[in-house]
Amino acid sequence: MPTSNTRLTFTLNDFSGGLVNTVNDAKMKDNESPDMLNMQFRNDGLLQKRPGTVWLNNSPFGDDLIEVIPYEYAPNQILTLYLTTDYLCYLNEKGRPHVIWENQGREIKHVHYMKELFFVDGLHLYSYDYTTNRTYKYVNPPEGFTPNPTPSIEGVHNIKMIKVFNNGIEDGADHYEKWYEPCQYELEDGYKGSNNVPTALDLIEIKGDRLYVHSTLQGMENLVFISDILNPSYFPSGLPIQTPPNDDVITAFHVYGDYLIIGRRDSIYALYGATNREDSISQYVLYEVHTHAGMANNKSADRVHHMMFFAGSDGNFYKLTPPSSYNTSLSTTKLNTKLDITMPPFNFTSSDIKNAITKFDSANGLWYVQLGDETLVYNYDMSAWTRYNNIDALNFFIVDSELRFSRRTGSTYRFASKEGNQKYYDEYYDVDAGVKIDLPISA
Repeated sequence: MPTSNTRLTFTLNDFSGGLVNTVNDAKMKDNESPDMLNMQFRNDGLLQKRPGTVWLNNSPFGDDLIEVIPYEYAPNQILTLYLTTDYLCYLNEKGRPHVIWENQGREIKHVHYMKELFFVDGLHLYSYDYTTNRTYKYVNPPEGFTPNPTPSIEGVHNIKMIKVFNNGIEDGADHYEKWYEPCQYELEDGYKGSNNVPTALDLIEIKGDRLYVHSTLQGMENLVFISDILNPSYFPSGLPIQTPPNDDVITAFHVYGDYLIIGRRDSIYALYGATNREDSISQYVLYEVHTHAGMANNKSADRVHHMMFFAGSDGNFYKLTPPSSYNTSLSTTKLNTKLDITMPPFNFTSSDIKNAITKFDSANGLWYVQLGDETLVYNYDMSAWTRYNNIDALNFFIVDSELRFSRRTGSTYRFASKEGNQKYYDEYYDVDAGVKIDLPISA
């Protein structure tokens, strides 16, 4: 039995068909395999063992960690934020949490907009500004405010420090609210109108110079709320776009080219345009996408070159392709035609897809799907699947074009790479942070 430091080199012939689990052995092609655990395609199509994982750092949060968020507050300046069950924070010079927002066990959705981190937590819209080290909550203007009179064409921005009490005791932290009071001209403009900052927000995206958010409030579930241009404090009452008002549920927002993709449980829509003004050539138009299924959730869709890959609500995986000369509309194509997550070696239920998280590693052409304790890996060039274990990613993220991932232990990892140091690469190639990599393969 070789030790963990012994390298066994061998060549496997063509397995470019990848992992296939929907046909029996008699019908399986010579280049397919019923299981490919911890295998990776080389550039020439041959198989090799995947590289091991390298520990990068620990955080003091352990099982309380929900997500690691790289926040680029200035060009090439990244602040690592940690979302835990108790707060959103970063670690100061002494490695201690500096709290920027108090949490109550909720996940957040976030975007970078106007040099700030904007996020929603299922309740409100917030932003964090690193330059002022302040977190703002966005609210409606007070009733009975006096708008700037005509000929003014701009309203008034306001910031107010407020006190927050927990169980009747002031928490002692600085809290800020932001709101915008439209001017008389805006209030009388039929395309704008009063400010209506929605609540119960669970989705957020940015396209062009506007924020797009979704509310779960009863009667508003099918609406897409849109901010004014470069003004996240103002959600004009004349701007919401309505998707078909049926029992379908909006599950995801993603930008794809000139479209805002609106994923729903059973369908997908694409919002094109930049304004609701009828005299504009960029007026909003809502298209229904020709699709097999809806989108599973907001964390399982990624831009992959000129396409978008996503986990479908039916337990399958799809690519969304743009219009072309032979297909004038957005449409989807199934990626896993010979892979079924409900069959061995996976044995998931189709509803398990609701918890999938994904990320595209453009540097290596790999699309990662974390589903429970399994990591499915789709090779873009080979159009084929393999699978990894021992990854157990809580979330994936990209820093300096490098794929990284966090685990519930609070630690952050990356995959080993040569980086001009073969000895260092060899040391980590065979292990996942010290644990030997399993390498069974079936042919």
